[in-house]
Amino acid sequence: RTTTTRRRTEARRLTTAALRLMARRRRRASGPPHPGQMPPPRARPELGPAPHRPILQPAPGPQGEPPGAAAAPPGVDFAVEKPAAYRAFEQMAIRPEQGGTSIALPNSMCLDRHVPDFLSCLRCWFPRTFGDPKLTKRPFRLRCLDLSANALSDDSVCSIMETMRTLDVRVERLLFARNGTRQRGLNVITQYLWSCPDALWELDLTDNEVFADPKAGPTPGSDIVSALLRCIYNHSAYPMTVDYGREGMKVVPFLLRLGGNGIRYPEKLLRQIRSKGGKERVHVCASADPYPHTGQEYLAVCLPDFLSQRALEASSRQLSAAAAAAGVAGAGDRGDASASATSAALRGDAARCCALRGAAGAAGGARGEEADAAAEPLRRGAEGEEAEEGQGRG
Repeated sequence: RTTTTRRRTEARRLTTAALRLMARRRRRASGPPHPGQMPPPRARPELGPAPHRPILQPAPGPQGEPPGAAAAPPGVDFAVEKPAAYRAFEQMAIRPEQGGTSIALPNSMCLDRHVPDFLSCLRCWFPRTFGDPKLTKRPFRLRCLDLSANALSDDSVCSIMETMRTLDVRVERLLFARNGTRQRGLNVITQYLWSCPDALWELDLTDNEVFADPKAGPTPGSDIVSALLRCIYNHSAYPMTVDYGREGMKVVPFLLRLGGNGIRYPEKLLRQIRSKGGKERVHVCASADPYPHTGQEYLAVCLPDFLSQRALEASSRQLSAAAAAAGVAGAGDRGDASASATSAALRGDAARCCALRGAAGAAGGARGEEADAAAEPLRRGAEGEEAEEGQGRG
């Protein structure tokens, strides 16, 4: 009888302890979340059946390597190897701001010869400042990376963006105005945007060397600028939305600056993007101000100065070929003046055109007249293209 009583008492005690433990766990589960716990990511709203959208696949890395492959960071700490250079980088480039940090080396502060040390500083500075992402579970973040007006070559731009992608740096504004970005550099930037889970606010490539023609190639619309816009269209992080409280959700258009490059027929390029993506899905905004979210757009982009591009070089090459066919090459100064006058006419420089044609006529250039006649179809074709672009702009 004593043994049975002891067993019942022990069972009752264990049952009470188990009930207390379960109640404690329920209280913890219903309490406030841990301060360090991040809220779950906002799911992309259901947009209904979307039109056919070819998914942009990132191009392979250099020399056939998979996307994202780049040179591994050096084993030696750059701050220890070159303390003076690293200290100068911290003093000149690092700019703390409200809500984050920016890196700015504009106006010839980071030339091509400085890029290797700049990349070494990045590989060293990010882990020293933010810790190891594998331990913190947080990626590296920047408010802005400003390398404008440094005359960086296309190879330097590629090296910088490949390093940014390898380190998984999430940046809000990427400023590369007045550099030498070309087709390969823009492709690497597109790969960075595609591999980055977060949306980019602004990309500035004003006055670079980006040349694109939506009419060229066997498939119209296969140029690098159209590929960049397709990447943003297909990316799940775009368009970026912000909760304005009582005003509701608003869309923040992606600010893309591509003025001053060599993009031919910019109106036609935008018309092709709209026709392929759908007018309801593609919004080309007049400003970068947020607007109410409708839940239908996939691409919301602001393109200031997109219609202001450089003079076309293809027409000059065609004029040179026409002048050679007319025999101007052997006519000396008279042929050169006539070809230059016709080239000026295609560029829209009326004063220079009249002056050069007057010089050709004063020299008695009968061959100059032949050159003008040979170039007349090209001039009319250029005027027709300008008229077509004017109608599209209207």
